[in-house]
Amino acid sequence: MQKSLIYIDFPLYHPIIQKYTMKISVELIRNYLKLLFLCYCYLLIARSLETIWVLRNHVVEGLLKYELTGLLGDFFLINSVFIVIFLIQSILKKSFRKLFNVILTSLIVILCLFHVMILSYYVYSLKPLDQFLFTYSLKEILFTVTTSNANFLSVGVLVILFVLIAIFSPGLFNRIKFRERIFRWFFMVILISVPLSFLSLKMIDKDNNDIRRNIKINKSLFFYRKSCSYLLRYERDMKLSPENLQKFRGMFSNKDFISEEYPLLHQRNNTDNLGYFFIPSDTLPNFVILITEGLGERFLQSFHGIQLMPFLDSLTEHSLHWDRFLTTGERSFAVVPSITGSLPYGETGFMLLDRLPKHITMINLLKRFGYQSHFFYGQGAWFHQKDRFFRMNDIDLIIDKSDFSSGYDKVMALENTFFWGYNDMDLFQQSIEILDTLPPGPRIDL
Repeated sequence: MQKSLIYIDFPLYHPIIQKYTMKISVELIRNYLKLLFLCYCYLLIARSLETIWVLRNHVVEGLLKYELTGLLGDFFLINSVFIVIFLIQSILKKSFRKLFNVILTSLIVILCLFHVMILSYYVYSLKPLDQFLFTYSLKEILFTVTTSNANFLSVGVLVILFVLIAIFSPGLFNRIKFRERIFRWFFMVILISVPLSFLSLKMIDKDNNDIRRNIKINKSLFFYRKSCSYLLRYERDMKLSPENLQKFRGMFSNKDFISEEYPLLHQRNNTDNLGYFFIPSDTLPNFVILITEGLGERFLQSFHGIQLMPFLDSLTEHSLHWDRFLTTGERSFAVVPSITGSLPYGETGFMLLDRLPKHITMINLLKRFGYQSHFFYGQGAWFHQKDRFFRMNDIDLIIDKSDFSSGYDKVMALENTFFWGYNDMDLFQQSIEILDTLPPGPRIDL
């Protein structure tokens, strides 16, 4: 029986491409388009889920428009990827193509399931998951997943749905009849998608609006790009080569670097920039540091004429207030070492280092002047190894969720099966009760 062939000819670029015209079997093209059709289905489902979940949890103006822009970019991207897949299929022997298609289909389903998990993180925070996943321990990751409000039944339904689509979509595709001319133009669209995908990614990256940009980007692509960049550059970034050190010193020409053995060590500038704002007193002041996760400058501004944080907003008029900071690290695991000691980030975050180096913070420094130090936390102090950090700083008291009095209401999660901690009001009340029992004297409370 004579093998059916299709001659792919591109009329728009006939003089250039005709001599490279490929003789491709109908079976190969149909198998290729089946996989592409499967990916199109998954892309539509993924973007639809993302839109529905964001609408249920957030208010974003122009969400549908940005999601459609992102979906278009997703199609360009998947078309570009499948050009490589088509080339691989075309050079494989016929006996290996079926196995290749099975493996590729399974991989597509697995990546889609990963995408749902990555998407769940984004829907919660409106910020896509990135390389910071690798800075968490397995215990902390499992803790975060098991205590989240994720609907595991929905995830299970999606798993079944993705598998069923993978099983039945080829049969549905076989019922679709394509003419040779459609094949030609379809391949033209796929080829054009290559430059369009790069252009789309570039335009999205240039968007200065974080929320809008985060909606448009493909969340899985963003995570894999950031992860590869982090893992591949990790060893290289840790090397303090003479060239890099010299470049760093050149950026800070006003600093007096004093050691070759410790190339970042420099003379300290003891200029007092804040003393002018304080009234001298013979009595040692108390220090109270309130750390509120997610509370940024945006909340101190009005929203449609409504003051979101009226007390803090008015307090800025009677205190020192900065609307911008240069931090030594981001996320919640960096906040304590950053605020208490301006400590360097290190390899994975200062508190997450296997061995903590000797360091100076407000806690151990004020202890030399007779200060008592206390840390109050409504959750478990083990998270991000806060307890280890404070113990090394010789803190006097650590109070977390395991030390609260029985009269306070527990915050439960997962349908009242997991004890999350205590709310902010109870945290303040419990801390005041404990502080009232302590002997008088200067103190620092966190």
